[in-house]
Amino acid sequence: GAATGSAAVGGLVSVLGLIAIVYGALSLAFAYGAWTLKPWAWNLGMASQLVGIGLAIVYIVTNNAPISSEILNIAISGVIIYYLNTPAVKAAFGRP
Repeated sequence: GAATGSAAVGGLVSVLGLIAIVYGALSLAFAYGAWTLKPWAWNLGMASQLVGIGLAIVYIVTNNAPISSEILNIAISGVIIYYLNTPAVKAAFGRP
């Protein structure tokens, strides 16, 4: 019934909230690593941007956020992924 549906929605919101917190922590760790050019930061940056894109898609599908803002988030993540894969940036992080 309705109680089961609202419990499922509440569970989904809790899971999305936890993922958002983890994404925020990944982003902060990436920011530190990128600022100091730590070799591990490149992988973390790629992972955090992919999580961000996935989270934005989930938010669009579940109507938890305006589509326009999530499309902007996806675009920004795409630009960051592109930037991380440029030869100069990869070399700065010691990537082949």
